[in-house]
Amino acid sequence: MKLAYSVEPVLGSVWICPCGLLSKGATLVPKVQVTNGLTVLFPGPGDLGYDLLAMAFWSLSRMEEYGVVSRDSFGRFAAASSLFYRNGSLEEPVLDAGLALLYEALGLTVPSAFSIQPSIDIDIAYQFKGRGVGRAAGAAIKQLQYTQRRIKALLGGPDAHDPQTTVLPTLKEHPKTRVFLLANKRVNTFNKQVRRQFKPFQEAVKDLAQTGLLGLHPSVQKRGAEIRWAEEKAWIEQTGESELTHSRQHYIHFSFPNTYRQLIELGIKHDYSMGYPETPGFRAGTAYPFAWYDLEKEEATELILHPFCLMDVTCKGYQKLSVEGSIELGQLLKSRVRATGGEFGFIFHNESLSDSGPWKGWRRVFESWAHDG
Repeated sequence: MKLAYSVEPVLGSVWICPCGLLSKGATLVPKVQVTNGLTVLFPGPGDLGYDLLAMAFWSLSRMEEYGVVSRDSFGRFAAASSLFYRNGSLEEPVLDAGLALLYEALGLTVPSAFSIQPSIDIDIAYQFKGRGVGRAAGAAIKQLQYTQRRIKALLGGPDAHDPQTTVLPTLKEHPKTRVFLLANKRVNTFNKQVRRQFKPFQEAVKDLAQTGLLGLHPSVQKRGAEIRWAEEKAWIEQTGESELTHSRQHYIHFSFPNTYRQLIELGIKHDYSMGYPETPGFRAGTAYPFAWYDLEKEEATELILHPFCLMDVTCKGYQKLSVEGSIELGQLLKSRVRATGGEFGFIFHNESLSDSGPWKGWRRVFESWAHDG
């Protein structure tokens, strides 16, 4: 069976009728329809009842995010503004499900490659250590409940969030896990990494780099991002003696097309920011990695975007879920990805891996999400 993408049906072919979106320079606001329980865009004539190719292009290019004026308090495109969220289909990889139906209609084997892609962000490498005197004193005053533990750590005792005891053992148990390190030089509201001069921090960077799994976590910048990110990348590469080609945006803070153009200029080949921090789901309608298309330039790029659909902070901070509730949500989303293939991508942090303080019990969540079963 062949595929016919044409205005008129072709005998012996699966017919998709073009809606016009893929014509040069065309922009259309998609209509939404639920067909056999599946949310589809651009409904119309044809064997599938909608223009699947237009839906794929609209979803993967992130057309709805270009030129957006309304953003959240962090300057991000909010999940609540997305079409999939408003139609209640964000937690379904709807594009993957549609493609599976097309394969079946063509008499082809549905791709079912499934994998789990854990990842860890290190926003602040230590709970107590690695600060200057002023910053450490300010934190001590604000967090009196940790006074005893703070004193022990500062006198040479263990630090619960230390990457050497949280992240590196996890990489040995789950060797496909990606790690993204924030390396801001100046501390501000959004970027609060410990001092670069702190020797244990430098040693941790070296050990992480040796795994080959370390990536860049570009700091949040209102201006001059290119210069700051290049400097941060250079410091990690020099300290760890390895090249960085993978990244994820700190706070999932990015906008189209500038952020991805800047990452390409930095030599980044893979980015893992395609998801929402405040709610679970599939931002681009897919769990499969895909190449970024620069919509303004009408140009394909070699930058590969890896979607994630779930994060520890999303569950605990935004959704107010318990450990058990987070485990159940992870199992649900994982089953949906497994059904159509792709990567079940999720995010944890070194502090949530510590299994201590407010993150007591969350190590179980990581293990459940990372378990292929």
